[in-house]
Amino acid sequence: MHATRARRWTVWILGLIFLLAVFPGILGAIATAATDTDPSGASVNHVLSGMRVKDTDGVDVANYVIALNHGSLFNPEYVPLAMGIGFIFAGWIVIGTGGIWFIGYVFSFQWLDIFAGALTGAAHGLVEVIATPILLVTSVTIGATVVGVFIVRGHHAKAAAQVATMFVVAIVGPIFLAEPLAEALSSDGLLAQGRNVGISIAAGLNGDSQPNPGQYITTMQAEMADVFLRRPLQVWNFGHVVDTNPACRAAWTAGAMAADEGLIKKGMDQCNDSVAYAATKKPTFGQLGAGLFLLVFDLMLLYWAWKLIMIPAAALDCIYHGIMSILGFAAGGFIYGPTQTYLIKNMADSAIAAFKMGAFTAAFGFYMLVLRKLFEQAGDQVIPVFFIVLVFQYVAIKQTDRMNAGLSRANEFLGNKVALVAQGRSGYGAGSGGTALGMGTGGGAAAPHRTITQNPLMSSAIALNMLGNTLGAEMLTGRRNPMRPHARDEERAWLNELQYKTDPLHARAGMQSVYKWRVLSQGLTDAYTNWGGVDTYLGAEAAIRSVDRATGGTLDLWGAVSGSNWTNMPIMTRTNDAYQRALKNSSDGSFSYKHLGFYSAAARQALNLSERIGNGEQLHHEAAAALVTMQGVGHMYREANTNTVTLRDGPESRFFERYQREGLETGDTDRRREMLRALHRRAIGDEFTDQDRELFANHGLSSVSTDGAGRIEMAVRNHVSSEVYNRTNHLVTDVENRDAFRSMRHAANIATEADALLSGKTEIQQIVAPIGDRRRGRVSPNMGPVARLLRPAPGHDGPR
Repeated sequence: MHATRARRWTVWILGLIFLLAVFPGILGAIATAATDTDPSGASVNHVLSGMRVKDTDGVDVANYVIALNHGSLFNPEYVPLAMGIGFIFAGWIVIGTGGIWFIGYVFSFQWLDIFAGALTGAAHGLVEVIATPILLVTSVTIGATVVGVFIVRGHHAKAAAQVATMFVVAIVGPIFLAEPLAEALSSDGLLAQGRNVGISIAAGLNGDSQPNPGQYITTMQAEMADVFLRRPLQVWNFGHVVDTNPACRAAWTAGAMAADEGLIKKGMDQCNDSVAYAATKKPTFGQLGAGLFLLVFDLMLLYWAWKLIMIPAAALDCIYHGIMSILGFAAGGFIYGPTQTYLIKNMADSAIAAFKMGAFTAAFGFYMLVLRKLFEQAGDQVIPVFFIVLVFQYVAIKQTDRMNAGLSRANEFLGNKVALVAQGRSGYGAGSGGTALGMGTGGGAAAPHRTITQNPLMSSAIALNMLGNTLGAEMLTGRRNPMRPHARDEERAWLNELQYKTDPLHARAGMQSVYKWRVLSQGLTDAYTNWGGVDTYLGAEAAIRSVDRATGGTLDLWGAVSGSNWTNMPIMTRTNDAYQRALKNSSDGSFSYKHLGFYSAAARQALNLSERIGNGEQLHHEAAAALVTMQGVGHMYREANTNTVTLRDGPESRFFERYQREGLETGDTDRRREMLRALHRRAIGDEFTDQDRELFANHGLSSVSTDGAGRIEMAVRNHVSSEVYNRTNHLVTDVENRDAFRSMRHAANIATEADALLSGKTEIQQIVAPIGDRRRGRVSPNMGPVARLLRPAPGHDGPR
């Protein structure tokens, strides 16, 4: 066993070495046998020039050379490497040129001239031997006898079809027998028309609206030479495509036309392409590897060219069936049955063969268009595109094989259908199961193997299943699918369900429920996606807030969550608990703005849990839930105070600016509060005392109207809510920073102060700050796990 496996591996390895190294070397040796004395083997045999394959610049690819330093007495290390590259190049150029020439030769139809004379003479000879009067009379007599039998037996449709078929054969036969292969070999025959249609489609795909078949083949070969030989050779030789530089393109073209390496080297130097010129000075193992890779690619091209043998095969099929049709038009077409079917099948096969010609030609034109566009987009990146092209070529070959197989099946299908009509039958008649006489078995002779429905056991099972699903079985038993194991229970459940489904109120309620949960789930998904991502504390709070906003509560939260892709239920549960506690503690009526009361309760909860973590308690998840709740409620508070306010220049703007300065941590608390009391007295517009007027004068409100004071109040509320939201966001993103806590508490206290004083209250409720460590900076390492819990999901930037 192991010895056999070892031998198998040895054979594969030796075969691969032969294919990639020895075989190209042999081709290179043959190609260089009749050339000049270039030691590298880089200049190919002039025999290749007989193929007349040229690129778009008119350079015969037989003159292509790879410009290298072949070594000398003083540089002997270059000699073997340059010889190896040269031999690989010679094999590569032979394979590539041969493949491109063969493709053009196939499409040129010059090969058809080789067969035309001999086959035409053979066809005329066969006509002279077979198409004799006595054979014609005998065949017609047999056909007429069959017609009489049909009439006697009452098969008038078959008799009429047989008579019509005999008339068609009698009319078309003499025309066909005069020139049996005219439709196959003439300039306007089936093959030529199929080729021309295919070339027209292929040329149209490549931008030529008025294609000339001969000119198109030359153009196609030139484009293939650029794609498969010229550009890859330049990348192999110089490391990039030099054609992008017009001067280098002209220099390389001139050197290639002369098949002179020295001229190419000199041209690269004169066109100032230092990289290309340097590559000609020293052969490298990288160039050797690139040559082997290009050789593999050319072998794929050669295989693709070999697959085009389907086109000559289709043409020869058409000629073959044309010759076989001689028998049908001379005698067999008049006789009912297999001989008549054989004539019809031959004619159908000829038409399909011509269609194959056009289809294969158009498909190849499409493949060439894709390849050309790939290399045009690649620029200098030719080698990476080769990997894509190799995959594309493989797919193209597989798809072409499938198309060929499909068209071959169409031969049988078309021949069978026409033969059925000629025999007075249609569709699937009795006797042969829808197959014409002479077409074999299996539905048009396309499938000689036994089908699954021809198995007796499977046929019985299919029949039993169909019987159980019939209307008669349902009416007889009073239930659907009565042969199912639980048919009675299924029927009872279906009737109960049908009772509710047919109730209009139930139907409307069901649709309302569907729309409700769809809207809630979509809103919840959008919320956590835009706020922090799925399965994060940031996203959970946003989801809860979206349901609360949509329904006025969170009772429908879990139903909405079930319709989304949220999976971490503990995070959602903790965040919902924190949200509900803050909401419950906010309903004491201490604040004129309910959102500020909600925020105050959420802030006290978050600060308390943070302080407990600082004291060593493991409440990281609870603190994270409380902090995101405080952040979300802060966002709600900010949204409730986003009224557009435009303060007038003068006293209004100056008062607001002074208030902003006093609202900083360095501001005067007493003066700030006195400003708010004065603003409130000015805004209510009551009868003012002398003390009030003095207060207004002290704070620049004497010239401010009641409406102006109201605008300032609105601006102050907007300002304090914005400060609360911004500093809360900063805290959530930096919970390890004690200064962030102090900054948030200060903003919250300023907001509660403004809410109280602008509402005419004398008592100011402050948010309690955490006690404990008062040092500045990052002094609370226990908040590190909380900070990690507050991160948004990967790919999200956090709340926006």
